[in-house]
Amino acid sequence: MRLLSYEMPKNWNYFLFGDSHIGANLRHDKGFRKMVKMINSPYGNLPAENNFATDHGDIIEAITIDDPRFSKFDTREACILSQMEMAKKELWPIRKKLLCGLDGNHPHKLHKFGPLTHAICDALGVRFGTYSAKLTFRHKGKLQFKHYATHGNGSISSIADDIERRKLNWRLALKRKLRDMAGDCFLGSMGHTHK
Repeated sequence: MRLLSYEMPKNWNYFLFGDSHIGANLRHDKGFRKMVKMINSPYGNLPAENNFATDHGDIIEAITIDDPRFSKFDTREACILSQMEMAKKELWPIRKKLLCGLDGNHPHKLHKFGPLTHAICDALGVRFGTYSAKLTFRHKGKLQFKHYATHGNGSISSIADDIERRKLNWRLALKRKLRDMAGDCFLGSMGHTHK
């Protein structure tokens, strides 16, 4: 786990996102562009320069053609280097607002070729948080809060037939996954589940 500290404005917005899977055909491109626009626009009565974000990993799809999960129908761009270039291009507009980028299970599976997510973060000038990071936020040296962010693993599911109960069960399952990770953190968040 990487420990990261930041000096922040008194009031600011925090956008949490992840599992962008750049290179995947089923990716929600329009939603990603909408998020980038939100981060670069005034939000919640605060100017755009008070917006910050953390990426929870799986920036690229990182499934090669020799992987059993590979499908030409699911993959828009099979070349990993091209996916990395696409990721840099898509994240470039928010690079100065991106506090850290986490690794994910997809690019991590290709670690034999090197630290892909770390390389993307370096190219953007963004701090690499490894698979999990603890971010400490201060204003004028005084602690605001701590955030435990992880790409995570496993699934968050529920078989409840009522949608409201299902959402509550998802929240409880996530809380159980994160509760013993960093007890001094006010905020805990996880990617991976696509929920």
